[in-house]
Amino acid sequence: MMEAAAAWRAFVHDLKVETADGPMFAGILVYDTHGDVSYEEGWFCNHVTAEAKRALHPAFADVQMRTHRLNLDNHAFHVVDNVYGNICAVGRHRKMGLLSQRFPMGTVVAVFQWPHTLQTTAPIMAKFGRKLCA
Repeated sequence: MMEAAAAWRAFVHDLKVETADGPMFAGILVYDTHGDVSYEEGWFCNHVTAEAKRALHPAFADVQMRTHRLNLDNHAFHVVDNVYGNICAVGRHRKMGLLSQRFPMGTVVAVFQWPHTLQTTAPIMAKFGRKLCA
């Protein structure tokens, strides 16, 4: 189990961007292809129940853009972009946001918080996605 966590930690290493304002992503979550949580850290460990994490996964399979809102316990995110299940969503007053990137082994989800914005975090996730597909 410890080895698997270390492998996932290494896998998401490129998302752990440090800025003058702290880490760009407040939390990272990795689902396997069945929707089970393979790895989680930060915000997802402290603020989201296991049930909410399980309920979130089907939204990433929505390639026809029917999902307009993602609910994680007391947090709601409004989808502003969905490209084949790669979602960009913002929370209340755009003080939080959620990004997802699908890849052959599952889905990576990251949450950002103010002062980081969708405009500054989305390119990092897109670059990570290109690396996954290479």
